Formats: sequence, structure tokens, C-alpha cells
Amino acid sequence: MGLNEFAGYLAVAAMAFLTGLLAAEYGPRPLPFQVGIGIAFIGLLLSVLWVKDTGKHVSAEAANSVVSLLERPFLDTSLRHRVLGSVTQAGLVNNLNDGMLWGLLPVLLATRGFGTSSVGAIAAVYPAVWGLGQLATGKLADHVDRKVLLVLGMFLQGFAILLLPFVEQQHAYIALSATLGLGTALVYPTFLATIAAHTHPRQRAESLGIFRLWRDLGYAIGALLTGLIADRFGITASILAIGVVTVLSGAVVWLRMPAERRCLEAIDLKKWLGRRDIRVVDVRSPEEFASGHLAEAINIPVDRLLEQALPAKATTHRDRVRQRRVAAPHKPRSCCAIWASGEPGGCAGERWDGVDLQCMKMRTALTLLVCSIGFNASAQNMAVRPTGAMRNTMFNGQLSALISMDSTAVPGTYGIGPLEHLQGELMLLDGHCYVSTDTSDSAMQVVERTDVGAPFFVQQHVAKWASVALPDSIIDLRSLDDFLTASYAERKTAFAFKLVGTVEKVDVHLVNVPRGTAVNGPDDAHAHNKHYSLVDREVEALGFFSTQHKAVFTHHDSNIHLHAITTDRSWMGHVEMMRFDPRTTQLWIGLP
Repeated sequence: MGLNEFAGYLAVAAMAFLTGLLAAEYGPRPLPFQVGIGIAFIGLLLSVLWVKDTGKHVSAEAANSVVSLLERPFLDTSLRHRVLGSVTQAGLVNNLNDGMLWGLLPVLLATRGFGTSSVGAIAAVYPAVWGLGQLATGKLADHVDRKVLLVLGMFLQGFAILLLPFVEQQHAYIALSATLGLGTALVYPTFLATIAAHTHPRQRAESLGIFRLWRDLGYAIGALLTGLIADRFGITASILAIGVVTVLSGAVVWLRMPAERRCLEAIDLKKWLGRRDIRVVDVRSPEEFASGHLAEAINIPVDRLLEQALPAKATTHRDRVRQRRVAAPHKPRSCCAIWASGEPGGCAGERWDGVDLQCMKMRTALTLLVCSIGFNASAQNMAVRPTGAMRNTMFNGQLSALISMDSTAVPGTYGIGPLEHLQGELMLLDGHCYVSTDTSDSAMQVVERTDVGAPFFVQQHVAKWASVALPDSIIDLRSLDDFLTASYAERKTAFAFKLVGTVEKVDVHLVNVPRGTAVNGPDDAHAHNKHYSLVDREVEALGFFSTQHKAVFTHHDSNIHLHAITTDRSWMGHVEMMRFDPRTTQLWIGLP
């Protein structure tokens, strides 16, 4: 953002200087306008020949974005969203005072006796510092709390404007002009970076357009407002009024916008999520976690985490310090605490050793712990985590990947779902991801790979499986569904289960929707299914049970959803029918 804004405003300054020279030498018309037309044509030519469409980049980012869609983009960007609304009003005020400066600053300087060259020099410092400064402030916005940059920038502008009527010397005006330029340089690329970070990729352009509508309306509002005030109360009153409004705008950002602190963006987190010895732990309640979470996160409510980490209540300061040091039974080599405000996309992070109780008690924040595998969380069964929903794929045509196996396939994790674009089936067994597809000769091909994704997926981290004896009456999927429902429905808890043994018969299918085919219902999704059967083979079936997730990861008429794979990992698919002998088949469940 800083490079883009730097290039644009540096060009504005350069062309203002160039056209001034041309106008002085050849007159205001037509040569300066001819130069402008020529530059516009060059820009058009460069856009046609060199600028590439970014639609595929947007689709790729949208598939893995954890930022929620805005319910009402115009209202949310303009006002309702705490981050977006704060940025939008600051953008409007920034351009409001900018419009005032271009109109009233030359008049103020002229009334103080400054000549044309002095006025030009003072006025030129402002856009020069603004343009050049964005080279640094744009990069700065990627590494520090953007809220700090916005507040500091608006305050610098406001106080510089308030001082304008009270100085006399040229060097003082140049210093204030430079301060105004620095303040604007701090906020201008940060506006756009903040909007981009807090909007879903599919709504980013729309939200940026709404922001820029209000921001650029600031020019018109500033011109009208300052003119009205100046006519009624004088130039000094008008400048002071705009200075006060600018300071108040900075205060609004300070008070309303959630802090980001040292922000860890998704791209920075990838290097952690790609490691097999890393866990992301979301410590909100199960209900908050179910409403939306990072695909890679496992859920340990903060109370449960504290209870396990701190079995005895601390009575003295020394006890509390000691408990902080022994909070993890096996102290991790490194740990990163990340917490985000309730606003989508907000984040903050810092490294620490042990467990920071104050951070973890922030119940209104989304708190994540990124820790080495030595942390105690890896020894527990976690809650089932669905991503996407079966109904959205079947009825709404959501076929692109919402979760990537690259970061999901970690030891102890089990999951099932369809391959992206409904072109096969996925099965995750103890961190090993198996992909089953139909080849051109209608043969099944199973490979282990993680560079794939799923439009919907259900997974669970299971550290310990519990064996459950099967009654003699449990011989197929229908009776297994009834058995699990009778035994576990009252718990209202989803869990993974495994059936391991030699089955009498198992029928599976692979979804195989051709690329580009529209899916508007289950018939479209299953029209191209490939069907396979096995008899008397040893298989491992992974399933998920829930009475609360129909059409999310179980079918509307069942509480279970299974995939099966042979022990040699050469055959795998979505189970349609299975018949087995309970005496030779073992049931394992992974209750959280």
C-alpha cells in the first residue's frame, strides 16, 4: 500500500511542479493539458499490456480466509464495524482537512505577507513529506499496531493545524507543513491496509470502494465547511475548527477501534502451521468455537486449560509466580500467545514462556496458543471441528476448498470430507491424508498427499481411542447408527469413531463432478459418482457421530458419516453400505 500511495502522490507533486514550469513558459493552455492527455494514454496502454487480472488470487485467498463476510457491507464499512467504521470516519476527516489546507493555507500565508515563492515552498513540503514518507509508513503498517499509526497520524495532523494561526516565521510553517505531511503519510497507506485486513477477499474491493467514497467526499465536505466557517467567523476560526475535528477523529479511533498490537497475519502464521510439532489452541467456549474458528485450531476452553495447568489455587504471590512457571507439565521449547478482538481479522501476538494467566482470562477475545507439541494439549481428545457444511456444497454450489490439508494433516488428527470441486474423497488418519480419485479408465487411485483441500470437512484430534464392545445385533450401518444414538445421544457431543476388522461387504462411492459443472442440488453432486465394492476384506472405517450436525457433516436421515480404507491403503471411499460381523470387528470411539 505504501509503495502504491508513494508512487501516486510523488507523481502528483512532480506533475504539479512540471505543469507549473510549462504554464509559466508557454501559458496555461494548451500545453499542460496536452501533457496530461498524453500521460493518461500511457497509463491506459500500460494497463492493457502489463496489468494482470487478480481474480484467481482472490479465489485462492478466499478459500482459506478466516475473516467473516460483512452482513451489510455499506453500513458495516461506513459505521457499524468497529474497525472499518473507525477507519472510514478518519479517512473522511483526513481529506476534509486536506481540502481545507489547499484552500485556506495559501490565503493565510498571503495575509501574513509571504510571497508567491514562499507560499509555494511551504505548500510543497506537505505533499513531498506525505509522498516520500509512505515508503516507510506503508511497510510499518505491516509490522506494528495499525491503530497506533492511525491515532498518531490524526493527532499530528490535528495539532499541526491548530498551530498554523499562531506562528509567524517561514521555518515554523515549513516545520508544521512537514508535520502535516508526516501525519498524513502515517494514516494514508494504513487506511487501506486496515480495510484489506478486516474484510473478506470477496468483499474487499466493495469495502474499499465504500471507504474511498467517504474518504474522497471529505474533499467536498472540507471545501464547503471551511468556506462557510471562514465567511462567517474568519480564516483563523475555520482552521481551528478543522484542527479540532481532526483531533476528535483521532480520539474516535483511539477509543473505538480494537488494538492490534504486534499483529501476526495469516501469512506470518503459515510457517508455524506448516510444522508437525505445532498446535493452535482456541480457548473460547465450545459454543463460540463452533460459531467460527481457524481451520487449524483445536478447542480447549480456558477454564479447562487453567484447571489442568493450575490444579491448586495460589494463595500467595510466590505461589502464583511458581504456578506460572510450572503451568505446562512438559515445558514447551517456545510458545506464542495470539489473541484477537471480536472483530473479524483483528489480532495481536507476543512470545512468552509458560502460561500468561492475564492473557488467557480475556474471555471476550479469541485467544490462541501456538505451542510446541510438548504442551499438554496433545495428550487429550479435542472437540470435533467441522469446516464448511454439506448443505452449502450440495445446494449452494460451494465447491472450492475452505480448508487445506497442508496445515490440517498433523499427528493425532482424523477427518473425512470430499475433495475440492467434488472430484474425489479425502480421509485423514493420524495425520496421514489419503486422496481417492477415479482415473480415466474408471479405476480407483489412492495416494497420500496434503496439497489438496475440501469444501467441507470434519476432523478431531484424538490422543486416545476407547474400545467399545459391539452387541451381536450390530451388523450394518443402520444398526450401528441406532446403537450409537441410543448410547451417546444424551451427551449431545460429536465424536469420531473407527470400525476396524474384516467386513463381509462394503460399498463406497467417489464423487466425480467434472470441472465447471454447476451443482444446484444433491442430484447434480452425485450424478457422476463412481461406485466400488469389496467383499471379505480387512478395512479401517473412520466415521463421525452427531445428532446436532445434520447436513453439516452427517446426512439429513442419519447421525453418522463414514469413509473406509483398506489396510494396504489402496482402496478408499465414502461408505454407502457396510455389513460386518461384530465378533470380528472392533469399534473404537474418541469422546472429547
